[in-house]
Amino acid sequence: MKSFLALIILLIPLRSLSQQSNSQLAEKYKDEISKTDIAFNDLCQKDGLAKAFIDFAADEVILMRQNQLPIIGIDALKERYKNFQSRLKLTWYPIKADVSSSGDLGYTFGNWKLIGKTADGKDTTSYGVYVSIWKKQKDGKWKYVFDGGNDTPPPLIK
Repeated sequence: MKSFLALIILLIPLRSLSQQSNSQLAEKYKDEISKTDIAFNDLCQKDGLAKAFIDFAADEVILMRQNQLPIIGIDALKERYKNFQSRLKLTWYPIKADVSSSGDLGYTFGNWKLIGKTADGKDTTSYGVYVSIWKKQKDGKWKYVFDGGNDTPPPLIK
């Protein structure tokens, strides 16, 4: 009985270390997902919306937009953006990220801003929120498997 109690006492710190390292891993993955989302936005600014949305998409991607049918799969996404020409400027920034306990699935949530022109040439700005679900790939990179969002009123503070 004494040896059993001694074993339990020795294992308690190991369990605590395991919980701590799981927490540290979760924070690491949250940081990775946030940085990936920011890099996704940066590529959109540099090389355009089509390239960014294709390059950061997983093969099994689902893209949902207001008043449109979902785009399902990387081939459909590439087809959607094949001849895409846009003068729109889309920017976004994650404000929250979380990750599964397994460390291979997570999400970012944030705000977006879209600047463009109406059909008659007037400047227009739209705002919204988005959620992207990220899946860790076999090569260790994070790719989004789902992206969607909706319009919101303009922010109170600009």
